[in-house]
Amino acid sequence: MEFIIFYKMEDILVVETNKMSVQHLFPEYFETYSPEIQTYIIDYLCQLTNLEKKACMIAKRNLESSYDILKSNGYIEYMNNK
Repeated sequence: MEFIIFYKMEDILVVETNKMSVQHLFPEYFETYSPEIQTYIIDYLCQLTNLEKKACMIAKRNLESSYDILKSNGYIEYMNNK
């Protein structure tokens, strides 16, 4: 069973889960998104397999500032199936 805990710590949103951490996968300006979009991003990242999370981390690292999770194929497909 998966659990997710959200809390603020010095104006930083912290997400704890019993799966591989997802906080390092947050978009660069995550805090600027609406709470609704933040929740969708967190839900999307938490449902990824560990392999998909690693692929996401590699894409973020390699694409740097041009990486946009909201435009990623996986996120778009997730939102279409929601």
